[in-house]
Amino acid sequence: MKTVIVFVFGVNLLCPGENKEWPTHTLCKTKDLESYYKSCDPFQDFGLSILPCDKYLDNAFAMKIGIILRRDANKMRTVLKLSYDGKYLIAVKKLICDDADKRYSFCGRKKGEYLQIDQTVTFHLLIIPKGNYFLELELFNEDDFKLACANITIISS
Repeated sequence: MKTVIVFVFGVNLLCPGENKEWPTHTLCKTKDLESYYKSCDPFQDFGLSILPCDKYLDNAFAMKIGIILRRDANKMRTVLKLSYDGKYLIAVKKLICDDADKRYSFCGRKKGEYLQIDQTVTFHLLIIPKGNYFLELELFNEDDFKLACANITIISS
């Protein structure tokens, strides 16, 4: 009997019945622009905001990201992949922090600390063209550990 109970308990722990996902968060929603994001990290959700919510890009956007670090982040790099109406467009990789350059206050944060990135973003377009966009944004540390991952959907009409 004890063997059966241990077996059933072990199966429940190792094989959960449902595949849990993080919820889809609304970044913004206007008559011309909708934007949503979801964490693609199975272990951690995070906060993201972009203001203002406007398809006209003549102003700079204020972007904020907040996460609790699961690993140290002495060096950080981002990878951004963009698709438009299902067609892959571009991938951009950028080093944000390294040992020699500590220009941002969040560089050098340790495991368990809260990381908040406040960044102004400017674009070289005047308007987001009509269509469906999909962005995958990833943040890695010096050991190539994925600190954060977001799938962002933008619908411009």
